[in-house]
Amino acid sequence: MAALSILVGAVGATGPGVMITIDDPGPGVAPEVMIDVINELRAAGAEAIQINDAHRSVRVGVDTWVVGVPGSLTVDTKVLSPPYSILAIGDPPTLAAAMNIPGGAQDGVKRVGGRMVVQQADRVDVTALRQPKQHQYAQPVK
Repeated sequence: MAALSILVGAVGATGPGVMITIDDPGPGVAPEVMIDVINELRAAGAEAIQINDAHRSVRVGVDTWVVGVPGSLTVDTKVLSPPYSILAIGDPPTLAAAMNIPGGAQDGVKRVGGRMVVQQADRVDVTALRQPKQHQYAQPVK
């Protein structure tokens, strides 16, 4: 049950992973660029992801959405401003390599005038939480 609680974001998580900083002086990092970063981390096996700015934190979940304009991204319901800090728990070399895939997340940030720095870490703490939502349609199979 603890592993499921981590995956849905109901509890904090700690473990090895990466710390990513995205500077966006342009600004140029649009929602689709942030979605690319999130999706690359998920595809690389990230087990918990958090996005921060200087004042707010958002836990990324299965239903996370990103909208807005460069310089003001709304992640779920929270408006975030650059620089963005992304924490992801998983295998550090795999997560870091996922950011450097040619044509991938880091290239997308560079293409719009931003800068991404990826640091591998033995310990990353993801502390932002999500409130589980009631399912309207899906029910367990009996």
